[in-house]
Amino acid sequence: MVKEYLEDKKLMKSIIAKYACDLGRIWEKSHMEDFKLTIINKNNSRSIDFKKLRNDLKSAYDIQRAHQLKGIYMLFKDGDLFIVGNSRENIFKQLKTDFRKDEGFAQLLESNDVRLTVIRMHDMDSIHNARLEAVITDIYTKLFKAKLAEQYELKI
Repeated sequence: MVKEYLEDKKLMKSIIAKYACDLGRIWEKSHMEDFKLTIINKNNSRSIDFKKLRNDLKSAYDIQRAHQLKGIYMLFKDGDLFIVGNSRENIFKQLKTDFRKDEGFAQLLESNDVRLTVIRMHDMDSIHNARLEAVITDIYTKLFKAKLAEQYELKI
């Protein structure tokens, strides 16, 4: 059954067109902001200044509580994409948890240039949210590969 649908080019074209329209509508309603994360020394180790980040998020998105912020976030280290994440609940809490529990995030704290881009999603449809996250990841992956290819004179 699925094979027949996939082979039906008209049907697939209409599904792809609807998908693009849905993502376009979601993108139109989104709100993107960039933040430079402040790294502080706390208890003889480096950490993100989460108090400042909370205030920055509340101010940029005109919200009363940081937990009202949901959507997609991207972390950059020295200008290069480190991770793309998707939070349907609370981006601020997700970041705090990741920085405290995920050892991979410690790499970010080695840099003095850590940036965060947040795309606030107003229509939180988890399927479209995940698709938009995949599109963003795909775009940055292609940009990163192109940058590497240029740097090392490779053909991709």
